[in-house]
Amino acid sequence: MKPKPVNPATSAVSLRALTPPNPSRQIGFHQLLVAARKKYFIDALSDALGSLDPKKIKEQIAKYVPPDVQKRLAAAGLRDEYVFPVPAVLESKPSLIGYYRLLLGAPQKSFYKGATGMGQFKSMEELGTIFRRQQTAVPNFCSAMAKPLAELVRQIPNFAERDLRELPLLTFGSQLQGSVLVQPEMER
Repeated sequence: MKPKPVNPATSAVSLRALTPPNPSRQIGFHQLLVAARKKYFIDALSDALGSLDPKKIKEQIAKYVPPDVQKRLAAAGLRDEYVFPVPAVLESKPSLIGYYRLLLGAPQKSFYKGATGMGQFKSMEELGTIFRRQQTAVPNFCSAMAKPLAELVRQIPNFAERDLRELPLLTFGSQLQGSVLVQPEMER
């Protein structure tokens, strides 16, 4: 039995005006995303690594990355420094603290709160500069971050480059949503 054709002139659905959302919010998000790529996403990390001495990076990786995790990352074809912060990288581009924070899935507010001890590094992410007192504390930061990041690699089966690109976006997306709530000119 064939369905009866719907008359558009009498259909209740066709009488309602269809109003899709305005793209202004997504355009604003895109502008923030482009800026973030240069500041604390994998593209910024790749740029920083291109100017650093690979031998120095390897020495520091050996100090901070557990051997079992090094093997997992090697098997996946991933460079250790794409998952683990080392002092040379953070001294070269301090804003990359944000990359490792996002990879771990930590929002700024909870990451930098007093109880974590991470508040001393917040200006590195936001301003992209490093002060002497921070530079002294960066090895401790790298050591502290190594533990949860190693667990991340161990617990995600077949950890891959795609994970490195997409996991930070999950947390960054909520950060962008928060920026919409404080910027009334962006459509909600």
